[in-house]
Amino acid sequence: MEAGQICAIMGPSGGGKSSLLNVLAGRSTSVGDVNISGSIKVGGKEINPVTYRRQIAYVMQDDALLPTSTPREALRFSATLRLPSSVSATEIDSMVEDLLSELGILECADVIIGGALLKGISGGQRKRTSVGVEVITDPEVLFLDEPTSGLDAATSISLVYSLKELASLGMNIVATLHQPRYEILELIHRVMVLAPGGRVAYQGSIENLRDHLMRFGYECPLNANIADY
Repeated sequence: MEAGQICAIMGPSGGGKSSLLNVLAGRSTSVGDVNISGSIKVGGKEINPVTYRRQIAYVMQDDALLPTSTPREALRFSATLRLPSSVSATEIDSMVEDLLSELGILECADVIIGGALLKGISGGQRKRTSVGVEVITDPEVLFLDEPTSGLDAATSISLVYSLKELASLGMNIVATLHQPRYEILELIHRVMVLAPGGRVAYQGSIENLRDHLMRFGYECPLNANIADY
């Protein structure tokens, strides 16, 4: 995976997508009867994902945001806590404004986030805020677990467009996706398909996936979404 690309991990429910993401992000390690082996490289250099976590951002499937705060407050709070003390308040405010604009949530920056019992911003805006809270530290790698889950088609596509904008700035993005729409697949650079049991059935570009399946006797209809197939 080259710098500035989006890689999607696809596969059936229970196929190991989130487990793989957690291993890559250093959130899961060998413990007890669970043994994790192999090597992880970034830029051609082998790294320990646990010690590399300062360069990694992770957006969970369920948003963990304070319902009574606003997107601007959430980003500023995250930046103040996680950036070095040498970064001034003025610099933080500038970074927050730039990120709000890049994520397309400037218009709702001062609306409360809300939650199940408190009306606030939309689900798509909430997900973008979650992304902003994590990438405010300018990580090298961004992991997202099912970022389009619960979002409508238009909002899902808009979110992936925002992720592609972040990738164009040099950030590597890896996301688990469950049956993404064709329009979303067109925005993704590379894909990994997991078969049941966590085995890798394919890894490469979207363009070559259809031909790869055909070599094994699986011919996807021309008008069908290859992810659904």
